[in-house]
This record gives sequence, structure tokens and C-alpha cells, in this order.
Amino acid sequence: MSSESEDIQKEPQATRTCLACGKDFSADSQFCPIDGSPLTPLCTDPLVGSFFAERYQIISQLGKGGMSSVYKAKHTLMDRIVAIKILVASDVPSLKRFQLEAKLVSSLKHHNIVTVYDFGVSFKGQPYLVMDYLEGSNLADEIRRETRLDLVRATWIFCQACDALNLAHKRDLIHRDLKPSNFMLVDEEQHDDVVKLVDFGIAKHMTMPLTEAAQLTQTGQVLGSPLYMSPEQCTGNRLDARSDIYSLGCVMYETLTGRPPLVGTDVFDTIQRHIHETPRSFASVDPELISIPEQIEKIVLKCLQLDPADRYQTILELWTDLELFRNTLRPAKNPTQTGIPAITQAQVITSSAIRSVTPASEKVPSKFSWSPVIAAVSTAVAAAALFYFYYPKTATDHANPTVPDWRLLNDKGEQEFSQGHYQAAQKLFKEACALAEGFDSEDPRYAISLNNLGNVYFKEDFYPEAERSIKKALAIREEIFGKNGLPVADSMNDLAMVYFAENKSAQAEPLLTKALSIRKASTGVESVEYADSLKAMAAIYNKTGRVDLAMKLLQSALAIRKKQLGPNSPDVAETENSLAMDYQIKGDLKRAQTLYKDAQTILSKSVGADHPLVADSLVGLGSIAFLQNKFDQSEQLFNQALKIRQKSLGEKNLRTGEILSCLAVLKDAQGQSAAAAPLFKQALEIKEVALGPDNPEVARSLKMYAQSLRKIGKEDEALRLEKRVKEIESSKS
Repeated sequence: MSSESEDIQKEPQATRTCLACGKDFSADSQFCPIDGSPLTPLCTDPLVGSFFAERYQIISQLGKGGMSSVYKAKHTLMDRIVAIKILVASDVPSLKRFQLEAKLVSSLKHHNIVTVYDFGVSFKGQPYLVMDYLEGSNLADEIRRETRLDLVRATWIFCQACDALNLAHKRDLIHRDLKPSNFMLVDEEQHDDVVKLVDFGIAKHMTMPLTEAAQLTQTGQVLGSPLYMSPEQCTGNRLDARSDIYSLGCVMYETLTGRPPLVGTDVFDTIQRHIHETPRSFASVDPELISIPEQIEKIVLKCLQLDPADRYQTILELWTDLELFRNTLRPAKNPTQTGIPAITQAQVITSSAIRSVTPASEKVPSKFSWSPVIAAVSTAVAAAALFYFYYPKTATDHANPTVPDWRLLNDKGEQEFSQGHYQAAQKLFKEACALAEGFDSEDPRYAISLNNLGNVYFKEDFYPEAERSIKKALAIREEIFGKNGLPVADSMNDLAMVYFAENKSAQAEPLLTKALSIRKASTGVESVEYADSLKAMAAIYNKTGRVDLAMKLLQSALAIRKKQLGPNSPDVAETENSLAMDYQIKGDLKRAQTLYKDAQTILSKSVGADHPLVADSLVGLGSIAFLQNKFDQSEQLFNQALKIRQKSLGEKNLRTGEILSCLAVLKDAQGQSAAAAPLFKQALEIKEVALGPDNPEVARSLKMYAQSLRKIGKEDEALRLEKRVKEIESSKS
């Protein structure tokens, strides 16, 4: 079909319907062949049977709203059945909302969110977007058919919705139009009632200015569905994730009782009720509902509090309580556990990341031995990690008096960790673990606390403690979520990094491969979670000398993180630091320096100039200055990084010791051996405590310290240290 042809070739196919059985037949039929009833002609949509935008053949109309119509269609080039949403309203605000929907939904790659394949404007000026064609019903249809759903089925649907919204909220997006008809239910090979959230047409970025949001809503239309709108949405106030939580509460209330929570005599009255009233108890709606457990009713009613501060503060907090309730509904493991991660796990790389890699120095000739500095930079950058915990905020919980304390501890721990205060975070997470031990042994919150504590231990170089804690969390998560649950992948990834730090690469790589596989299946290859695993696998490749492969993975991870999180995300900066390290190893100092500087700028603005992650960029820049013989600049950068790490990690932390090594090499290169020797000694003492006296890294530090002692005439002491080196090396051979 040529580009000059019209968008729509009209070949209308009229149909007739049987009002008795509900089936449609051709326009030629007069009576239903099934029951003999007379057929009623249907008004035919002119698009049905036609071609749209050249490559889509319209099969039937699936639905029609005030602003758009949805059609079942066939992509003629790909032989794929799709759904096409075509904008009916042509005003500018409607078009902006339509474009926003396409942009937002295409950025959310999640199994429980409808996939958008294409967006455009036809030659006749009709905006459209192409989505998954979903075979199944929606939650509104199921409520009409069943009146109310049973608890097992209903909570399975609710938890999947939480999973989808968790991703949206992490992207600072709120749906704003959650209602039963936007919950598509699809039967898949492994599970029935798989949720697909649709219609993000009025979704909004939480950081969108109110003036811009107002421009998209001043159309004389009520944006949102009054039966499910939050009080703040009804009054036009600024919205956050808690508005979606209220709307989801309305959906849950109707699913369990068969009736919306608040219904007025008209739209205005309904809105007023949402602003001023709270819903009735289940039993007051229907006495038969007294059999519904109090626990689930409390969960639903907590979502429906008028004051957002009295609701669940995050969708994750709601999901946690729903999953705990689901545990009470089944005597054994539920094969349909949802896989929402309780926290976003960091991909932490070890302090001995790529010692075995020989730097490609041909581009940077130097009379000095610069490999010790590169090794230290590798340590610094590879040890970098960001933990973005999505903890439930403190809230009243009547079911378990210890839960608010647990939430408060985790919330404070997250805050301390995000600021680089690891010792304070460890104390708080230990207390959270002690509380969580009083919960059920398979309570997901216990695993959260264990995993968090393990990751803090890792940051503090306490590898055996980190391994024990994360192993225990992994075992609990496998029991709750099954071997392929997304939280299981998080713990696998974290445990692999601990193994990596302990020089157990043979144990680390299979875990990372499995975690990568789970995340690929659960979240897709463009998800942040998948990027996390790519970055972790790159560390393995670096350690085993496969630097080119590592760089490819890091470049992919960087592209995903920029797309999903934005160019100024700390996760983007962390990936740039890692990629810069590899460019430095390959000898491309110019590109490495650009990446380090960009990472430093992003991190300084997002997490603060004194955050330990900024030190990673400073160490990288300091090492490049060293290689360029800019010794004063190098020393200044190293000292900046040292102050940050001493303050945040402590005087005896392994990563603090790495900077002491950098400074020692710098002094030695300038002929200041007397100043270098005590720095080498401090770095050695830190490594001996952190890694053990027989670690190969200790042997390496012993060699450098011995060389510096020999330069200042301390031959006997140098020989003694070199003897220790031989003993360590012989024990490892």
C-alpha cells in the first residue's frame, strides 16, 4: 500500500446480534442459528474491516470512551493481533494526555502492565497507540458476574496490582485512574487471573509542577473515575503514591463486598462523599460479609483513610500486609506468590575487583610503576554501590504491635545507609532483625532485615557475617517465593557479590547467572533490575580478565539506567564510575576522565559532595592525574577522597586503606620514600585485619611496603617482610 493512500479504506462489515445469547452474526442473517431469536442490527463502526495507518487491519471495536476508542486489529506485516487505541477528542490537552500515556506506559516494562508497541499519528491526523491484545475479561466484568470474589483469588489480584504499581511509583509515576475495568485479567500457561494494568491515560509524574498538571486537566472533564478517586484528587490537590493506594483500596473494597465504598446520588455527591466520609464496615454493607477476616478488612479500610498520612505510605507496605494475609489462607506454599522486591538490592562489587587484569598501558607511557594505583582505583570503583531501599514508612498497625517499630527501624536504617553512615545503619538493622525474629519464620520482613544487615556488613568488609546473613535471607525467600521469585534473585545477586569479595568466583558466577535469568523473565531486558545484574556480571568478567565483555555489559546497563531512571540518577553515576575504570584499564584516559567527572557531578548534586560514592569518582580522577604526572592535583584528589571515606566508613575500613595505598604510591613516585613507608604500613595493617594475614592482597601490600623500607635503608625489616610474602605465596600454590 503506497504512502499516498488514505489511512482508512472503508469496507464496512455490518453485523447483527442475538439479544438472547449475546452472539454476533453477519448482516445477512435474520434469525439466530442457535436459539432462533430474531437478530437486531448493530450500528457499524466504519473502521471495522478497514486498514488503519497502512499496516493495521481493524477487526472489531473493543470499547469506546469519551476521548478514545479501542479496536482489535491485525498487524499485517508481522501477523500479530494487537489492540489499537485511537484518540477521538482532538483538543490539545487530550492530545497531550494521549502522548503522555504512550510515553509513560512504554517506559514501564512489567509483566503486570500492558505493553505498548507503537505510537503515532495517522495521515489523517488521528493519534493512536498500539498495545498488547489481551484475551480475557476485566475485574469489573468478574465482579458483575460473581458479585464478589473469593479471598484467595481477590488477594492474588491485589498483590499483582501492587507489584505493577511499585514499579510505577519507583519511577515517580502515579496512575490516577485505578478502577476495576482497568484491571485486565488474563489466563496464562502457569497462572490464571494474571493482572495487566491498562489505561495510564491520565497518569502523572509526581514531580510534574501543579501548573503543568492543571493544563492537562482543565478540559471541563472529570479526570479520574469518581467512584475511585482519592479525597485529594477530588479537591485538586497535589497527588503522590498514597492517592493510588486510596484508589486501590476502593477497588479492593468493591471486589470483596460487591459494592463501591462510597456512592452518591450523582457525580458531585459522590465526590463530596470521598472528601468527607469514610466507608462502612463490610458487615454493615451485607451481614453475610461478617465472615470476611478482620485482618483483610483492616488492610482495605486503612487504604481508605481520608488523611493520606493515615494510609499505607508506600505500595510496598500495602503489599507486605497483603502477602502476610495471603499466607494465612493457604496451608502450604502458594504457587502464585507475587514477586515484588521488598527493597531494591544494590549490586555490590568486591574490594579486590580486578587485580588479575593487566592494564593496557601502551597509550600512557610512564617511567613510574602505575599499576598499584590502577589496582587501587579498581578497588575503589568496583566497591561502589547504591542501595535505594523502598521501606514502608512508619504507620499505625493494630494487628501486630511490633510492626510499627520494625518499620521505624528500617526506615531510619535506610536513611543512615543512604547518607553513608554504615555503622549507624548496622545498629538499626540489627535491632530490626531482632524484632523480625518474633514474626513468623517465613515473614518476608524478616528476610528483608537479614538481607539489609548482610549488605551493611558487606560495606563494612565483614564478609563472613555478610555471607551468613544473606544466605539466611535467601533460604527464607526461596521458601516464600519459590526458586524463581524476584526477591530470591535479589538475595542471589547480593550473595554472589560476597562470594566475589571472598575470591570465590566459581560460586559467584552461577548465582549471578541465575539471578540474571530470573530478572530477565520477571522484569524484562530493559528493566532496572536487569541492568543491576548486568553490572554485577561485569565485575565477574573484569576479575577474570574479560574486560571487553565487561565493558559491553556496563554500556548496556548504563543505557538502561539512563532510560529508566533519567540521566541524573545516582545509579547512572555509579555505572559511569565502573565503566570509567574499564576505559582506564584499556588506556583510554580521556574517556575515563569524562565519565568520572560526570559521575562526580551527578553524585554531588543527588547524594551530597561528602557521600562515600563521590570518593569513588575522586579516586578515579586522582589516579588519572597521577598517570599524567600531575602529582599535586592527584594528591589533592586522593586526600579529598580519604577524608570522605574516613568519615563515612571509618579509619580502618578496607576502602579507606586503598586510598592510603594510592597516596603511598604517589609519594614513592616522587622520591619521597620516607613519607611513603608509613602510608604503606597503615594500608597493610588495615588489609591484615579486613582480609586476614594470609590473603594474596596482604602479600601484595607486603611487597610494596618492603620496597619502600629498602629505599630508606631498612634492609633487615624489608627482608623479614619478603619472607612473609614467600610463605603466603607458597601456602596458596
